[in-house]
Amino acid sequence: MFNAKPSNKYVNTDWVPAPKNTSQLDYGVNSTGVVEGELASIIVTAGGAGYYHNNVTVTAYLTGCSTLTLANTTNVSANMTVTGLGILTGTYISSIDTPNNKITLSSSTSANGGGTGNTLAISTRIYIEGDGTDAEASATVANGNVSKITVTTVGTGYSYANATIYGSGTSANARVVIAPKYGHAYNPAKEL
Repeated sequence: MFNAKPSNKYVNTDWVPAPKNTSQLDYGVNSTGVVEGELASIIVTAGGAGYYHNNVTVTAYLTGCSTLTLANTTNVSANMTVTGLGILTGTYISSIDTPNNKITLSSSTSANGGGTGNTLAISTRIYIEGDGTDAEASATVANGNVSKITVTTVGTGYSYANATIYGSGTSANARVVIAPKYGHAYNPAKEL
């Protein structure tokens, strides 16, 4: 984030000096990789409980289907991400008919799929809302908890953003980290 001189008496395995003058904007910062409004990190603040990734058997479907029949809807809920043969990237469950084991997709299928032995992957979905563009993320689930959120596509141009966790569980929360004006490391004393 900034340069620390080897001669500084606080540079050791326990301490690294940090600038304290917020008006000084030259700390030997390398501008490479400094992007204003970059969304590259989401931190899980509460893991919640009852979250699952499921591989669910699905009956055969044709191109253009938006309603699919599953073998069961255990641990499946609205807004979860759906992937599999003929399912477009970014598709999620827009509604669920639990008594009939049917789900309605946010996008119609693009190819035939399903049938004997075929499954869909249904997983926890991270939805990012804000004034920037392109940010996408995925969740890591362990023992029913959201343990980590990985930004799979870095977004830019954000001055605010929120991440919503959709899945079979409850109470998971996350905090979005957005680069400050002029990007991380532009003014490390102010940022730290």
